Amino acid sequence: AKSENRGQTPTRRCIISNEVNIIPPSEVKEVMGIMQVMKERKWLSNNPDSVDGLPSLHLNLISGGSPMFDMDPSEEGSKEENSEEIQLFQQNIAKMTSIVSPYLEKILLPRVQGLTN
Repeated sequence: AKSENRGQTPTRRCIISNEVNIIPPSEVKEVMGIMQVMKERKWLSNNPDSVDGLPSLHLNLISGGSPMFDMDPSEEGSKEENSEEIQLFQQNIAKMTSIVSPYLEKILLPRVQGLTN
């Protein structure tokens, strides 16, 4: 749904759109499995969120248009530079990125572009 902002700047508009079925349930389940591994290894933050004060986790899978980590750990440095735990964390982030990226690029991004153009 499009909503025009009738504030001080007439050219500014707000677009609110509820997009569903972006990522198939099987892929969501796989990502949740990876998150469970991360939870079990205590890789998730328990720092309180600034909004509601409850623990939260914010992961950047992609930053500046590029994945945070590649699937190939050799590209991130040698094993001496990165502990096994760090490499496993990076691989988990890369795996989640590889799962969701195609749906974000092929489904969500075109929908957003359609709403904003």
